[in-house]
Amino acid sequence: MKVMASTLIEGSHLEVDINFESIYAGIFSDRANFLEQSHQFTLDHETDFEENYNLREGIIEIIEKYEREYGLSINDFLKLEKGLKFIN
Repeated sequence: MKVMASTLIEGSHLEVDINFESIYAGIFSDRANFLEQSHQFTLDHETDFEENYNLREGIIEIIEKYEREYGLSINDFLKLEKGLKFIN
């Protein structure tokens, strides 16, 4: 299931395609497994280590933010969607 998020920003119409179902299933439903797989993915892909490490750390911050605030921004969801590469 893909959900389209739309918002009006400074007179421009912005549409973002975010797969919320995949984000929940891949990251939030089993966080421990996601964190282990993302850690292993980061170690296995040495050429992109810094990029993957920074993405993983950013996702951990987003997970903690969600636990604190019970809400996420569109940018948070876009970063989480990028993190699905760790498990796919």
